[in-house]
Amino acid sequence: RFLTGKYPFMMGGLPGAALAMYVTAKPEKKKEVGSLLFSVGLTSFLTGITEPIEFTFLFLAPALFAVHVVLAGASFAICHILQICIGTTFSDGLIDFILYGVLPGQAKSNWMTLIPVIVVYFILYFFIFRFFIRKWNLKTPGREEDGEEVKMMTKDEYRKATGIGVAGGKAANIDPKAVNVLKGIGGSENVTEIDCCATRLRLTLVDSGKVNQPLLKATGASGVVIKGNAIQVIYGPSVTIVKSNLEELVEQIRARFKTCYDQGGFPETKPYPWVPAWLAALKAKGCHLYVATNKRYSPMGALMRKMGWEDLFDGYYAFDMYAGEKLTKAALLARVLAERGIDPADAVMVGDTRGDVEAGKAAGLYTIGCTWGYGTRAELEGADERRDTP
Repeated sequence: RFLTGKYPFMMGGLPGAALAMYVTAKPEKKKEVGSLLFSVGLTSFLTGITEPIEFTFLFLAPALFAVHVVLAGASFAICHILQICIGTTFSDGLIDFILYGVLPGQAKSNWMTLIPVIVVYFILYFFIFRFFIRKWNLKTPGREEDGEEVKMMTKDEYRKATGIGVAGGKAANIDPKAVNVLKGIGGSENVTEIDCCATRLRLTLVDSGKVNQPLLKATGASGVVIKGNAIQVIYGPSVTIVKSNLEELVEQIRARFKTCYDQGGFPETKPYPWVPAWLAALKAKGCHLYVATNKRYSPMGALMRKMGWEDLFDGYYAFDMYAGEKLTKAALLARVLAERGIDPADAVMVGDTRGDVEAGKAAGLYTIGCTWGYGTRAELEGADERRDTP
């Protein structure tokens, strides 16, 4: 019942605000901005997803967000006074309105009373937003200076622009549920891709053997499906929130790791005592040596220079060399082989984790697991060879 107050401003208010922005846009930009505002207004009305429009005026016109807060608060009070009781699973849009308002019946939800409230909120938001946009000359979409891009602001763009809620920023909040989900899938270093459908969190992992199903079910999942390194965690309609919070957490962890590694990680990195002589011996035999790493290219180069290994290795490859591509370790190895013209039958993959072994196998390479490194001997069981020393 206490979530019903979101329906008036999600189904009526914010679409009205979108129309106000369109009406106040510059004539020459109305066509361009119209499609954007129509899509975000329709999305808010149908599904209750309000991120694009709310973060747009939160960043571009904070005063409008203050007005929105007051009207949203009033909406909760009005719905409570009118005894409207409509539940929600995902967010307060038309879909949930039908499922939890119309279908249960007027006697249980009092949904008919909500319709005029939604209409009134549409009108209120339209006239109030139009008034303040013109009065304060706010730079809402379509009112930018000539040459500026017409765009809606996303949560990630807002955080990057303001520093709020990003790693190292002003207030990087951590969702406890996301923390447990991340623990349940083996940590940030074990996940390579995060996605979702209507009800399932879809993940690609380095090692699905690290999945803790009881822990994932304790976070509210009704089931876990594992197929190779791809897993699906079933959360229902709330999965988009789970996905967003998990992505945010992983981004924070990786950003902090990068900072820590650049400042204190690689300068403290030291090779095992026998490794330099082993590499020199391989090079002397005419072997071509390459590094394929999940670290970034820049600190990897600094590490090579620190170790004095620049002449030992023919090249080193990192994920961030291929911006915009979601590469797996196997795909990175395939890229090295292709770019260097190497036949997999003539190459060997040396690694110290199950992920290294599986990636090498997937790329068609003979694999050697180094038991003195990060992984355990049991973890490297799938390798063609396991070596306790070079």
